[in-house]
Amino acid sequence: APYQKPGYYKPRPVEEKAADVKKAMFAYVDSVMQNYGDKVQAWNVASNLIEDLFYSLKSSENMGATDEFYPNDYLDESWVADVCKEIHSKKADAKLFYSEENLLTDAEKTEAAINYIRQWNEAGAQIEGIDVKLDVPYNSSSVAEAKANIDNLLATLKASGLEIRLSDMNVYLADANGTVADQSMATFEDYKGMAELYAYILNKAQDVLGDKLYGVSFSTINHGTTLVRRTCRTGKLHCTRSDNRVSAQNGVTIKLVHAIGIVLFGVLSLLVIQVIRIAIDGKHTQLIGNFL
Repeated sequence: APYQKPGYYKPRPVEEKAADVKKAMFAYVDSVMQNYGDKVQAWNVASNLIEDLFYSLKSSENMGATDEFYPNDYLDESWVADVCKEIHSKKADAKLFYSEENLLTDAEKTEAAINYIRQWNEAGAQIEGIDVKLDVPYNSSSVAEAKANIDNLLATLKASGLEIRLSDMNVYLADANGTVADQSMATFEDYKGMAELYAYILNKAQDVLGDKLYGVSFSTINHGTTLVRRTCRTGKLHCTRSDNRVSAQNGVTIKLVHAIGIVLFGVLSLLVIQVIRIAIDGKHTQLIGNFL
């Protein structure tokens, strides 16, 4: 038989490969829902699909990578909508987000992410929000530029009409060009400046986004991460620690002291102590899951 001969290879039909990829995706959704369905309130259904040059969806061809898995190698652009519909078939009220990175200084990529969400929603995805991963360089000479970038990004996100989650927020010491600097060289004034920039971002996000601000989380590089979310039913902020313990009773306004540290070369140093007033709604916690 031909298949018994050395070197024999017959590529599988494209349709078969596509069916297998979609089957694997749906199996993952089903497994998550079977095991955690009652805990999943919100889900990052897809992440970081957009390439940074022409803002198309990543593939082996446009990324020049053969060792990465890109769904668009096998499926058309509607696959995200198909996955969303599968999730909603298991849990109709699941709040779905699309997550993307490197948006702070790239207005075109931000618009591309918003447009893809619109495209998927036209195909039935019902994605309600965008999860924006926020890495913010800090340099004392470019604070005004950093704030302007934040202002522009928030304005664009607000205009999208989507709910917004700012995730993995990380303000880091950088040189004048925005390149990561040696964090061990940070001075007290640098830490103070970074703390003030954190405060600016949080306050500006609440002022600009209002009820569209779904929540904020800090990068795991920061010690003592506290997660702040906005519930869709009440519009109030509530706070959960990283171990998911609610820190106050429903409706109580508290001062939250947030200590953030940076781990560098095994040494924990104090980054910021920040006081934030938050209206607590402790009715339930919410789980953000990452699909891709």
